[in-house]
Amino acid sequence: MSKKRKLYLWRDTLVCSLTSVVVAILLLTFFVNIKFLDPFEKAIEDFRFTDIYTSQDFIEKKPTHKIIIVNIGNHDREDIAIAINKITQNKPKVIGLDIIFKERKDTITDAVLQQALQNNKNIVSAYIIEENDRISSDPYFKTNAVGFINLNQQDAVVRDFTGIKKSENQIDYAFPIKISEMAGLLNENTKEKLERVQKINYTANQNSFLTFDLDEIIFSDTIPAIENSIVLFGYLGVPIGNVNDIEDKHFTPLNPKFAGKSIPDMFGILIHANIIKMLMEDNFMFKVPKAMVYCIAFICCFICINFSLIMHKKKSTLYDFILKFYGLAISIVLVYFSFILFKWNIDIQIETVIILSLLGLEIVVLYEHSLNYLKKRWKWKSYLLK
Repeated sequence: MSKKRKLYLWRDTLVCSLTSVVVAILLLTFFVNIKFLDPFEKAIEDFRFTDIYTSQDFIEKKPTHKIIIVNIGNHDREDIAIAINKITQNKPKVIGLDIIFKERKDTITDAVLQQALQNNKNIVSAYIIEENDRISSDPYFKTNAVGFINLNQQDAVVRDFTGIKKSENQIDYAFPIKISEMAGLLNENTKEKLERVQKINYTANQNSFLTFDLDEIIFSDTIPAIENSIVLFGYLGVPIGNVNDIEDKHFTPLNPKFAGKSIPDMFGILIHANIIKMLMEDNFMFKVPKAMVYCIAFICCFICINFSLIMHKKKSTLYDFILKFYGLAISIVLVYFSFILFKWNIDIQIETVIILSLLGLEIVVLYEHSLNYLKKRWKWKSYLLK
């Protein structure tokens, strides 16, 4: 190939790549601004190819006995107080209460609960952050430490979490972060990470944790496993593990139905437990920044277009037939590549790369059809023209 032909090839590749970017931006703008396309936009945002990897048990769910979950079910405050006292006797490292006692009810029962909370200085209670307010327990049930239990739900699926929220007046710590801090799991470097949005590394489901029903705690004399462990009180369904009970239940990437989800798959307390486990093991996910994803997408699009132009020149009669298999092969390779990165705790939004690469192949077809016009109008010279 002559130098001039090579120059035309690279120029054609660049023109098609830039055109692909412009078309992609226009399509994105169209999706965002057209109201009736909102369901399609939401469906696209909600899906990640890595959900296939996480939902199909490719990730080994390693059990941990350092985090114990107690299902509060429909038990009243007196039962919860008795269970807290029983657990305190077994010397846990920290007790986390994913419960809000919003108001006082019965004088005697409330006094029993207050006493139980005061007897253990390593209890973290919960509150919810709203726009201009905070929903928390009555001051009568005050504990030494509190953490917010809001989950990041911009999408339907809970993928990320915010560990530390700073404002002008105060610093808010997430519920699992405050528990981890009290358990001595956080250092200064980790705290700096938690000021940014972090990807949740889901490495555990309900079977990965030692779980008890509140009655089991109440009627047990001693539970040796509790000693020096983190104990979380939260809701796990009635009866425990009821898949159809969706109170405080959320969609996560572990949902076995990664497309067309119908029933949420994980209780809020289990999501908090996954975050604590991630901090305990210092097993953070690296989320590839959007700017880097766009750069990778452009490079992949450029390479795909360049190869496509060469293939078009050599096999022009079979190009349309080969193009379909080429596009499929590119998609499979990129998805498999994202799985490998995910296994190494690197999360890349590969959908952007795939879409731009496949769009680039279609732009090559459009470019080829417009060459005769470009040649007549501007005397355009191209690698595809003889």
